Amino acid sequence: MGLYRHFHVFVGLPKVVQPCWLAGYAKRSIDSYASSVLRLQRFYNKPLEDITEEDLRQYWLCCEREFGWSAATLRISYSGIQHFFTRTLLRSWSIFSKIRWRREETLPTILSVEEVRKIIYALPTLQSRTFYLTLYSMGLRLGEALALRVADILSDRGLVHIHAGKGALDRRYLYPRSPC
Repeated sequence: MGLYRHFHVFVGLPKVVQPCWLAGYAKRSIDSYASSVLRLQRFYNKPLEDITEEDLRQYWLCCEREFGWSAATLRISYSGIQHFFTRTLLRSWSIFSKIRWRREETLPTILSVEEVRKIIYALPTLQSRTFYLTLYSMGLRLGEALALRVADILSDRGLVHIHAGKGALDRRYLYPRSPC
């Protein structure tokens, strides 16, 4: 159960986790939310019910300015804490509608086919080359690639069936004829 096993001393954990489980949140989201709330509770070392709106403001300012958290990390923290305070403690604080951390606009690094070929063929084993070539050529997420089985390759139809991808959805990808 991910972070759940580490929270035996954190009395408020069921209040954080149970609503997320019941709402059907992904395990990784639940772990992130619980971790965010636990960090806040440890920062102030007082019951979550006693934390004020001003405490939250000061916490996120400290995380950003003193700890150097990125906007992405702050958004994850915000989501978990906002979920807990609005849905569990039923607090309708204005801070949750005022704070926004902008996404950093960066262009992705795009490798040429030759650069990808060099990287893949530099890998030490045939197994690792096959794995990364499959991952790259079909644009799979790591979890999707790790769950892939031989039976999922429908070579007669040129398809690969991906089970429980992002959002727990099944997908079908066209099998690439010549990946690199």
